[in-house]
Amino acid sequence: MFELRENPEFQRLQQLARQGTLDGRYAELFRQLNLSPEELASFKDLLLEMGSVRADVFMASRQEGLSLRENRDVIRNLIETGEAEVASQIRGLLGDERFAAYEAYNASESYRQVVGRIDQRLGYAATPLTDSQSTRLVSLLTDAHGNLGYTESRSLTPLADRLTGGKGVAIPSTLLITDAIVTQAQGFLAPDQVTALRQIQAELAAGQELARLVREQRAQARQ
Repeated sequence: MFELRENPEFQRLQQLARQGTLDGRYAELFRQLNLSPEELASFKDLLLEMGSVRADVFMASRQEGLSLRENRDVIRNLIETGEAEVASQIRGLLGDERFAAYEAYNASESYRQVVGRIDQRLGYAATPLTDSQSTRLVSLLTDAHGNLGYTESRSLTPLADRLTGGKGVAIPSTLLITDAIVTQAQGFLAPDQVTALRQIQAELAAGQELARLVREQRAQARQ
């Protein structure tokens, strides 16, 4: 796999594939920022660069003979340094106010993905989510999880502690929909929308339990 990633044609195709995902992930943010065509093009280039930092570091580390098992802290620092450098360029392009909006958008990504799953489930129902309901639900999830101290995983091996939900989107296994969140959401959701929310609540809880069982199994295997 590492040899394939070093292939220029593979890199070109991978870059094109990543470009195709930007609008799906950031279209709402692009509208919010109201960028000029030149700014938007530069912003997309930097987003692609941010997305490739980890792969680039892993490839460079392998070429330098570094091992993820033995040099985890070194590799993590290289990733954080690379991402910080790209973030600085994004701040320079956007300015402080729009950069804050970009950071807030990224911070709520997992919650928007959860709401997106609910919206997909209701797409063929009588009462799909309105834009206002989606926005309120994202805010509710963001505020609730911030107060609970939940943070998105930054593992070097994300598949070990993240679950895939809908269209290959990674949702942290620490993300849960509590009964308190459902109770608050009942104030602005229709009954069938609350039912969909409870279904996602059960699925996320099951995912967390699966992740726990996987961790226990791996711990036992190492003993």
